[in-house]
Amino acid sequence: MPNWAWSLLNFIIAISAALLLDIPFFIFLLVVIPVLVIVMIFLSISYSFRSSLKAQKIPAIGYKKRVKDLNKIVPLLRDHGFMMVDYFYMRIIPDVVVYALRHESEPIYYCLYHFGSRIPIDVVTRYENDMSLTTADNIEAGAAPRPEKAFLQIFRDADHDTLYINHLRSHRFITKQGVRVHDMPPANFRYYFFESFRRQADFMRKIPFWPLKLIIMTIGQEGKKFTIPIPEQYNEGQIKIW
Repeated sequence: MPNWAWSLLNFIIAISAALLLDIPFFIFLLVVIPVLVIVMIFLSISYSFRSSLKAQKIPAIGYKKRVKDLNKIVPLLRDHGFMMVDYFYMRIIPDVVVYALRHESEPIYYCLYHFGSRIPIDVVTRYENDMSLTTADNIEAGAAPRPEKAFLQIFRDADHDTLYINHLRSHRFITKQGVRVHDMPPANFRYYFFESFRRQADFMRKIPFWPLKLIIMTIGQEGKKFTIPIPEQYNEGQIKIW
């Protein structure tokens, strides 16, 4: 279901409930709306991170523009040594078309997520002991709680050159600390992708009142603390590499 349709459905349900129950407007505004937002986040994430979630074939109808948009980006990444390794569709909220490319010589994956109205980017490297490095181009990447070893750096609205170069610099910094790469063979990418996806969900669900925590982190723009490169995060004591 598209994000706008999900939001509209929840709004209609809230208005209908308020009218049927004759709820005063100020209570509706101060109590019902916040509760509805928390419930919506809980249901959305529970659905998106369901155990039965799996990669699907990109639908033939309604997704041609997304595929066209992504196909325009692929040649630009080939100039940096990236080759397509996988593409699929995920029925989450909002739904997404995923393209994954791998560098021909470095243990780096370039992931494109087309949500319909935007295309966030993750540049990813995996290391031993469940450690990983993600370089993202959007502040929302840091809006959810993360495992301690899931390092993140954000270069907001950066171009492909900036993302790749800064990821490579931080990757080399991490390996100089004695951390070894746990490479993901292209044939196993999808397995690792969904393993990481579910690990993130399990981590978040263990946090008390996590839907409320997610709202607070989003409003407080928690992602801003990740807008400095990994070496600086390390030198400032924000992260530990071991």
